Amino acid sequence: MKILLLLAAAGLLYILQDLIYKTFWDKNLSVSIHFQDKAVLEGEQATLTEVIENRKLLPLAYLNVKFQVSRNLVFQNMENTSVSDFNYKNDVFSVLFHQRIRRTLVFSCQKRGYYEITQSDIISSNLLMTSEYISTLNQNTYLYVYPRYLNIDCLDVPFRKMIGTMTSRQFLYEDPFEFRGIRDYTSTDPMNSVNWTASARTGDLMVNVHDSTSSQEAIIILNLETETVQGEKYESEQNTNTAEPGDSPESIPSAAIAGGTEESGQPDQKQERSSEESGSQSES
Repeated sequence: MKILLLLAAAGLLYILQDLIYKTFWDKNLSVSIHFQDKAVLEGEQATLTEVIENRKLLPLAYLNVKFQVSRNLVFQNMENTSVSDFNYKNDVFSVLFHQRIRRTLVFSCQKRGYYEITQSDIISSNLLMTSEYISTLNQNTYLYVYPRYLNIDCLDVPFRKMIGTMTSRQFLYEDPFEFRGIRDYTSTDPMNSVNWTASARTGDLMVNVHDSTSSQEAIIILNLETETVQGEKYESEQNTNTAEPGDSPESIPSAAIAGGTEESGQPDQKQERSSEESGSQSES
């Protein structure tokens, strides 16, 4: 009889603790993941911080935090990490009641770019680890990795020629100031390229041949226009409804053309009356 009572009590306790954990395991539980605030250069190291805070009396003997990040960020400690198209982190914690845990992960940035973590999955269980509970949390953290600096001495720029232009082997257009020689005329050559002096001397049409040059200047163009700017510009153009000097008569309201009010669309009665009076005076 005692054994049955003990079994019943154990079963009741199991059901009770499972119900409590199922209901309250993620209450007052926060999990945040964030990169460091400062941007880094390609090849440098950065940090990722995980903060778990349990603000209740219910301890969590097992808490699994999962998230994914680009494989271009290589962690120093690859424990609990699987690599395929992403780095899949699978960190395990044991959190007591009213406890805050902070863990910092160090990684190296292999390539430049923009990296972010948008969500994480947390998994926990009851005291006997017979049931699992899963929840998805939104994360909002990002990191900029800029290109690494290069020594300007490694740039082989040929400045031996005259500053401004240099002869180029690859060209789209010829430079008329860089004369290379003459050749026979073909049907595709323009007439302004004919060398009439050489043609008179040889008896056949000859054309000038020029080299192509390239400038040693560098132009950097940065496009700062965004969709928001375009949208505001488009709305301002649509909202503008003023008549321009070159507008056609159709675009001007009929009331303005007739000289009356827009509501009636009729000419001004005062003008008609004055015209009639002037006509009667002239007749008299």
